[in-house]
Amino acid sequence: ALSVKGESSFLLARSEAYIGVLVDDLLKGVSEPYRMFTSRAEYRLLLRSDNADLRLTPLATKLGLACEERKERFEWKQRRLE
Repeated sequence: ALSVKGESSFLLARSEAYIGVLVDDLLKGVSEPYRMFTSRAEYRLLLRSDNADLRLTPLATKLGLACEERKERFEWKQRRLE
């Protein structure tokens, strides 16, 4: 959908989400049958479920995937954390 709009493609990095680790590993090639182990992620201490909204909501907003309610809740949480 981004290419239709003339924008560059979107790919989550290894440091942003476990799916980024999976895609990166599969694109680089693996020598054994692939299983997603959290130990494969060098950023596993940062890729926690309790901070997923802080990591991924800005990306969702940029891509136009976050609804207005989600954006408001995110901004409220950010203000509380400051």
